[in-house]
Parts: sequence; C-alpha cells; structure tokens
Amino acid sequence: MAANGTRVLARFCAALGGVAAVALGTGVVQAQQQQQPPTAAEIYARARAVWRARIVPPYIRYTTMMHLRVNRRVTVERDEIVLRTRDRLAFVRAFRDGARQGAVRITSPRLVPDSTFGLALHSGASEVESPFAPPSEAPLPAPPVIGRVVATTHPLYDVTLVGSENVDGHPCWHLSLRPAAGMSGPLRDLWVDRDTADVRRLDGVVEVRRGPFHREAPFDADYADVGGAWLLSYGHAAGGVHVAFLHYTGEGRIDFGGYAFPAGVPDWCFDRDQHAAHAADDAVCTPGPASTSP
Repeated sequence: MAANGTRVLARFCAALGGVAAVALGTGVVQAQQQQQPPTAAEIYARARAVWRARIVPPYIRYTTMMHLRVNRRVTVERDEIVLRTRDRLAFVRAFRDGARQGAVRITSPRLVPDSTFGLALHSGASEVESPFAPPSEAPLPAPPVIGRVVATTHPLYDVTLVGSENVDGHPCWHLSLRPAAGMSGPLRDLWVDRDTADVRRLDGVVEVRRGPFHREAPFDADYADVGGAWLLSYGHAAGGVHVAFLHYTGEGRIDFGGYAFPAGVPDWCFDRDQHAAHAADDAVCTPGPASTSP
C-alpha cells in the first residue's frame, strides 16, 4: 500500500511539474510576443493617423532664416511670416542684414510649417503633396461606392522597417519607403517616434526642372511639437545639373522658429488689392507676441 501511495504521489508531482512547465513556457512565449516590434505597415499607418489628428491652428506666426546657394552665389534672408492655414496664403516681411528688404509680400509659400508631404491631407492638397510647390487646388475625390462595397486605392509606398534609431534623443522607428508599382511619391525615409508615433524626421526627393533638364534632388526635414501643433523646425534641399558646359547647382536650408498662434488676423492682410488700401495699418498683420499654443 505504501508503495502504491508513493507511485500515485510521484505521478501527481510529475503532472504538477508538467502544468508548471506549460504555464512557464506560455509566459515566455507571451513575453517574446510582447517584445516583437510592430510591422512596418502598422508603424506607417499609425504615424499617418497621428499626424492627421494633430491640431492645425488657423493662423501661424513664425520666422524663417533661409540660406540659399545657386552656383557660388549665397543669399541669406530672414522672413517674418503670418500664415493663414485654410488657404496657405502668407503675409511676409523680408529682412537682410537686419534691415527691412523691400515691400511686404502676399504669397503662397512653397514650404509652410505644417507641410506633410502626403502623410496628412489638407483641404485642397493631394496625397502626394510636393515639398516645394503649392498644393493642388483640385478637391479630393471621394472613393466610389458600388453597392455596399467601397473601392480602395493601392498603397502609395512599399514600407520596410530598417531598425530603431535616436533622433534628437527620442527613440524612433526608421522606415524605408519606396513608391509601389505604378505609383509615385516624394518620401524615402521616415523616423517615427516609438512612444507617440509622431514623425520626427523625413527624407525624400523633389523634382528639379530647369529648362529642358529634369532630375530628382534629395530633401530632408525635421519636426517638433509646438504647443500641440506638429510643425517644421528645419528643411533642406540640394541638387545640380551637369550637361556639356552647363553646370548648375543649388542648395537651400530653412530654419523655422519664433512660433506663435494669433487669435485672428484681418482678411485684408492676405489680399493684395485690399492691403494697398490699408498699408498704413499693416502692423496689425504681424501681431505682437501671442499664444504659443493653438
């Protein structure tokens, strides 16, 4: 009887040990699964969703310091700008060497603080928003509905995960983007914050045209949180054309700063004809220190 009891106890202990091993193994598998990074497609999709959810203030006041080099000629200009984001019209005062340079300009800047290069859609902008050209004025088409089926478009990019890197002290996923078959888009690399899914840096290519010549030139940009808005802090592009005796090179760097968000700016500040009638009062077009949050 004692021997039988011993065998029963041994089998019970073995079974208990098996259950513990299975539980431990399950825990290890779960821990390994939790440590698995998200896929490149998941990171990219979340980054787009987060950027689209970001606040875009109705007015953005900021300064730019531009360093432009065409061949060997270098130009440095500081601009004070107020942007009306709904239509991307800007009131611009330009300064060189600390002195005001000519008359104010009312224009559509090629590069504005909330440029997204196709990651987030603005009203009137296309999915492949060009980095150095005004956005398209054409309205965005709605996807056609066929019965209960909504037609979807093919992905713009094939996305791969390069690895994890730091950008200004922030751990980021580094994604490599290539236009999908039959598609085109300016982006080539994204650095997505691992904690917030904000895009902190991007690289891409921009089309450069000079007369009959055409090539793709690289550009890069950095972004930062400014009072809840996700805005440019730096942009850079470079390119060149070499054909026979023609040698054309160009490079531009823009540093963005001094951000504030006026509560309101008169509409005549963004209309060339109306501004002429209010020129004596145009100080109100660049209001003094305002809120640094939208």
